[in-house]
Amino acid sequence: DKKRVGDNGSNVSAFAWVGNRYALTGQQGGGWWSEEREQTRVLGTTDRPVYRPGQKVNFRFVVTQRSEGGDWKPLVGRQLTVLARNPKGEKFFESKLTTSEFGSVNGELTVPATAPLSVFSLQLSDQNRINGQTQFRVEEYKRPEFEVSISAPTEAKRPGETVAARINAKYYFGAPVPNAKVKYTVRKSTWWASYRFPTQFDWLYASWGVGDTNTGRRNIGGEGSGEIVKEGEVTTDAQGFAELSFQTKALESADENNWWARYSNPLYTIEAEVTDASRRTIEAQGQVKVARQPYFAFLKAQRGYFQAGDRVPIELRTQDANEQSVAATGKMVVYKLLPLQRRTTSAGRKIPILGDLPPNEEKVFDEPIATDATGRAFWNWQAKDSGQFRVEFVGESAWGEVVRAQAEIWVVGENMSAIRLRGVTILLDKKSYEEGETLRAAIIADVLGANVLLTQEASGQILRRDVFQIEGKSRQIEIPIEKKHVPNFFLAAALVQDFEVFQAQAEVFVPPTRQLLQLEVKGDKATYKPGETGTFQVSARDWSGKPARAEVSLALIDASLFYIQKDFTPDIRQFFYGERRANSVNLDSSRSGNGEARSESDEKEPNYETHGFELPDEFGQLQLMPGGFDYYPRRVFRRGRMEAFELDSLEARPIPAPMTAMAPALSAPMAMKAEAGGAIAARDSAAPSPTQIRSNFAETAYWSPAVVTESGLATVKVTFPDSLTQWHATARGLTNTVQVGSDESDVATKKDLLVRLQAPRFFVEKDQVVISANVHNYSDKPVNATVEMINPLPALFMPGTDVEWRLRQEVSLRAGEEQRVDWNFDVQKAGDVSIQVTGRTATDFDAVKMSFPVLVHGAPRFAAQSGILKGGESAKINLNFPKERKFGTSQLNVQLNPSLAATMLDALPYLADYPYGCVEQTMSRFLPAVLTEKTLRESGVNLETLRARARAYEAELKTQNVGERVQNTGYTFPQGQPNSRDFSEMASRLWFKGRSQNPLFDAAETRKMVTEGLNRLYSMQRGDGGWGWFPGASHSDEYMSAYVVYGLTQAKDAGVEVRANVLDRGRKYLMAQMKDEDNIHLLTYMAYVLSENGKPIRTNGLLNAAKRNFEGWETIASGRLFEQRERLTPYSKSLLALTLWNIRAANSDVLIRNLENTVQIDTANGTARYKTGRDYWNWWNNDVETVAFALRAFLTVESNHKLVPMFTKWLTLQARGNHFRSTKETAEVVYTLAQYVRQNRELDVDYTLKVA
Repeated sequence: DKKRVGDNGSNVSAFAWVGNRYALTGQQGGGWWSEEREQTRVLGTTDRPVYRPGQKVNFRFVVTQRSEGGDWKPLVGRQLTVLARNPKGEKFFESKLTTSEFGSVNGELTVPATAPLSVFSLQLSDQNRINGQTQFRVEEYKRPEFEVSISAPTEAKRPGETVAARINAKYYFGAPVPNAKVKYTVRKSTWWASYRFPTQFDWLYASWGVGDTNTGRRNIGGEGSGEIVKEGEVTTDAQGFAELSFQTKALESADENNWWARYSNPLYTIEAEVTDASRRTIEAQGQVKVARQPYFAFLKAQRGYFQAGDRVPIELRTQDANEQSVAATGKMVVYKLLPLQRRTTSAGRKIPILGDLPPNEEKVFDEPIATDATGRAFWNWQAKDSGQFRVEFVGESAWGEVVRAQAEIWVVGENMSAIRLRGVTILLDKKSYEEGETLRAAIIADVLGANVLLTQEASGQILRRDVFQIEGKSRQIEIPIEKKHVPNFFLAAALVQDFEVFQAQAEVFVPPTRQLLQLEVKGDKATYKPGETGTFQVSARDWSGKPARAEVSLALIDASLFYIQKDFTPDIRQFFYGERRANSVNLDSSRSGNGEARSESDEKEPNYETHGFELPDEFGQLQLMPGGFDYYPRRVFRRGRMEAFELDSLEARPIPAPMTAMAPALSAPMAMKAEAGGAIAARDSAAPSPTQIRSNFAETAYWSPAVVTESGLATVKVTFPDSLTQWHATARGLTNTVQVGSDESDVATKKDLLVRLQAPRFFVEKDQVVISANVHNYSDKPVNATVEMINPLPALFMPGTDVEWRLRQEVSLRAGEEQRVDWNFDVQKAGDVSIQVTGRTATDFDAVKMSFPVLVHGAPRFAAQSGILKGGESAKINLNFPKERKFGTSQLNVQLNPSLAATMLDALPYLADYPYGCVEQTMSRFLPAVLTEKTLRESGVNLETLRARARAYEAELKTQNVGERVQNTGYTFPQGQPNSRDFSEMASRLWFKGRSQNPLFDAAETRKMVTEGLNRLYSMQRGDGGWGWFPGASHSDEYMSAYVVYGLTQAKDAGVEVRANVLDRGRKYLMAQMKDEDNIHLLTYMAYVLSENGKPIRTNGLLNAAKRNFEGWETIASGRLFEQRERLTPYSKSLLALTLWNIRAANSDVLIRNLENTVQIDTANGTARYKTGRDYWNWWNNDVETVAFALRAFLTVESNHKLVPMFTKWLTLQARGNHFRSTKETAEVVYTLAQYVRQNRELDVDYTLKVA
């Protein structure tokens, strides 16, 4: 019956009887579950993962919503807002966009020239239910030009032998890196052998945490860990290879009972730093495994069970420790497992006899077998009888070690019985199915004629239920796989035997194959010339192979960027269809909850040697060591650097950007500056001219957010930039029915004769620098080349005579050879410098031209003073600047705040714009606006007048030519570029900028914020009266519940209509939690929140009941907490002082004295703060909130204390623009400043302030 019965957590009981036999359920507690599913999903991507300051970022978002049938469909025609924020959370870009027929929006933005170097976020929202984001990194970097890989030896090695490994360095355009210097370190750690046979849907199962998409090993010890075995240096040969060797350590004999020693093997990690002739250094990491045995074996049965008389096909795989195939010989042995002996208890129950004997088994068949050079063999065995069988491979080896592998086989027949489990067992013929297929399963019972309840379950719902009787001990069933089974469901069986209930459950995977798009992107050639135009074809087909109309984002970027930052965008298939349904259906019975076991094991664990725990293929890399399983991913050989596959994180891990090594007399860090932005169409020319100068080094060769595959095909033209590198194409697409897919491919740009310019990414006046040109000959003949630099005067000066002659040098190059030419320069003048080098032979030509900034020789100086003026006072401020400062580089900012109310106003747009989602952000969004509005209105401030004044100031700012007032010459601070001062940037920091957009000035906007916030908080309150951190949280959190109750209490006091029952339930929850809470800081916070209600709750006997249990929360505050005040942090002491004051208890002044004793005063700066000490990440040690609550305590208990202005000044100095480090910090400071402004009547004055 689909009729809803009760709420979450309620119980439903059933009572049944036949004659004098009775059954009663309901003794097992009810569970919590929710039918609510995510209603929207947003996938964001950018054209590439990393940018420099000042470059253009192209982005695309795809938005889907859930239909009534539960499927995803595009969100069409909805206007949404895109925001870009820097690492501090400051917004620097905003755009409103409307979704297309495919639910997508796209656009572009420019990274600020002064942007900090870190990870930035792009957010898409409608300020309600739709929220999504993606990320990109901003770095100053020089693109790597070559990649490094490390390969293991081709022959298996045992511990104690010498191992050789190979390092390979090659340029991204495919040529080797010869004569490169290699520094390496070898470290030793541990690994265990395991393997799984790959499947079509590894990408999906990995996202579920059921396995690793990489077949291989588990490693203990990662980058930089383990015992150092050897360090050394080698040089690459003409083919870019370098060989290294090291001696491994022989293993000591292991104790038979020492599982770790018996099954572990040595793992050697090689870390390499490779420096080429241009002084560029690239890091890489690889691994070499050695083992006790020359190879490992693994078995896989092709089906989950068989029938008597069937052929049983089994696949055998043999490979060495480093996953290289090994041809091996041995034999296959089949054992039949026999039931354990049983005894009958006094109650008439049969239980197995347990002891030290292994399970009974008899050998029924053996046969020789051999794997081929690929390490594979397929073997068949005729199953004559039903039962449970163990198939074992016993391999021979030249080392004398016996290699074993095993698999468990079920053969179903009428009279078979389950060996390992008593009661009921479910066997699937395979683990995964596609929609439209038929699932076949065997239900096996341990008794004849058992009645079985079989249910199909998912997400707390029963999809279907059947009751049937098994004739004999097994029955085969068939289930048509339908759409409702996607992406997974659970098959559950239950039966009653000897007055006990037995259960079995099997998870069935049904990958969403009909929602997968077969996408392919391919260039018309594998290699191109720089500047050449190529053609890329994008094809899309649906699950059945028919052409599909899809919208595809296509990005073609320099593949070397992935060394600096891997892609932030998740697999689009995982993102939309990687959801795995849990099973929360509970089975209750008369035996539930009575303390006795519901089922018994039919036998003890076998003690014969285990050689790998065999799981179905789709579970992936679960079994990573004998006796247990894990899903830690391996580390794999990868170009550039080793990276771990991270199962749960969408957050990409950055890799340090490669930098050029310091050349002799080179004083600036070296990293090339390429041109900003990506080339949507770099050039129109079809082919390069013989004298073409390569100057376009865009990192994005092509970007389109919306290539539409009409009739399943689309073609795009791409004109390649001038970089010689590998270009990586990424296509991500979806149809209007949200079939999704992606594809990647690579092409390269290369030349026979090429010149590479090597220089720092910027220069500084008075530097002495070396600029190099590396010239390569990739033709099949020797050549004579002229390498020349165009004189870079006046910025760079070459000392000495015969300059023009020395700027041109002749070199001879053998086929495949590279040589470097160096020039020494003195940096003389700030500005921009263009450097051009050429290489010319009788038949070929190459030239490179790049621009670099030359910075002033000096350092920025910042001098600041601040203070507070009271009526009739004046102040003279002296700022000291160095005499050598350059004219035009200084600026003076004077910010005057007539009241701390200005600081409160500045914070409100930040809180209003923040894409709130959790409970804390919801409360912190609207309550500060409510309290600020109350403070200003009570002080007689007209908010509409302030709004009109702010608009007038902004209008004046737009028309005012501030730049005419200052002579703009030479290098200017802070942009770091000559002649680049934008005086509107200085004006944008004035206090009135953006104030007209403050939600506080719009009564309708404020009411909307309050209404939306309250409704969200009401909906997120849980059944016990508390709140969790996020909507749908599985349990309430005491701290977050206290914060919400505090906020609702403050809102009510400010005149907001708050539902009384919501607030009352929240208070009751807090009082109930205080009964058993041991965290003294949390207890203090909850007591403070309850005290803010004005007076203790004394109605309906609630307080009396509390006193019977723990003497009331007031007693806890004035007694236990006060007595243990030395354990409290300054934050908690401030809370307790406020609590005692609120409940009219004594000793609040004692806590003020305690706070005086531990304060840290900066006399020179006129500020005061507290040292928060250890555990700074806990809320009760937050430095900003500590001072905010200390200020509240002093304002409440001793408002004229000398620390009040010191605390206030320290708080205002911690602001990051218009906000603090988090929404909660910002909100707490606003709460405190509101109290300060009210008590000090700052808005009741009228004065004139002069600045001269």
